[in-house]
Amino acid sequence: MSSTKALIRYRATLLLAIALLLLGGVAAFGAVRLRQVISLHMRADTAAAICSTLQRQQYETLANLIDPAPVPPLAKGAFNPHTFETQLHALDQHQGAVTSCTARPLQLDDESATYTFTLSRTHDAAPIGMLVILRHEPDKGWRVSRRSPFTSAPV
Repeated sequence: MSSTKALIRYRATLLLAIALLLLGGVAAFGAVRLRQVISLHMRADTAAAICSTLQRQQYETLANLIDPAPVPPLAKGAFNPHTFETQLHALDQHQGAVTSCTARPLQLDDESATYTFTLSRTHDAAPIGMLVILRHEPDKGWRVSRRSPFTSAPV
């Protein structure tokens, strides 16, 4: 009789252990999937923030979205946010302020994204197109690559 109780207890323990392992696996999969969904949402938020900062001329905020790492040969050396802001203000003086902005994804994956932005400015009758490249940094979220030409050249 005690060997039957021991066998039942063993089977119950084994079933409980298997159930816990399966639940742990499902929870881990769910956590990974949730991180992906949050990351994709943050990528879209970053693209929307770029449009917002351009329309509101909040260039300091936009400069904070840029990954300062050099991207040779196009954007080498240290990133200077003040120079970047000055260039955008000069562009506003020449072409007018951004009156409308839309972003459309061209290439998306878990590590990078390329968006095409269409801008309208007060002094230009024709819309202006601009490519912006985003990179995902695990600790910092989605950042703008310096290969993105907000002015006539990469930043």
